[in-house]
Amino acid sequence: MTAPRFKKTFTTAEFADVCGLDDLRHLTARPGVDLDAALGRPHPLLIDLDRPQDTDSLQHALYFPQDDAETPVAFYVLSRIAPTLRHIGWLPDLVRLKSRTIRTAPGTGQASASSREGRHPQSSEPGFSATRL
Repeated sequence: MTAPRFKKTFTTAEFADVCGLDDLRHLTARPGVDLDAALGRPHPLLIDLDRPQDTDSLQHALYFPQDDAETPVAFYVLSRIAPTLRHIGWLPDLVRLKSRTIRTAPGTGQASASSREGRHPQSSEPGFSATRL
């Protein structure tokens, strides 16, 4: 078994495959939280969790209110810790379906419906931070 390597650029579909689409949707449904491109200007057409694109790779960033201490930790767990634990067999693999991602563990296959409202404020604005993958 080889150690997992952390890839920095993904298509949105690949990123959702690694982290779990429903988990990302749940995280971005929080007030003031948005997933977008890490570098340059926002890419609303590339970062859409309702229709994850699978053509353009980019570095993703999670934008969240500066006083939110929970969201960056949850994002780190989703994007770094959980994929590593799945790789070594300590967490079950994700089952990929056409329109959603569910876990294979019993009782955890509930899909959550969420919608994204608006775009994130620029991370340079006071009161907002960003965490890049």
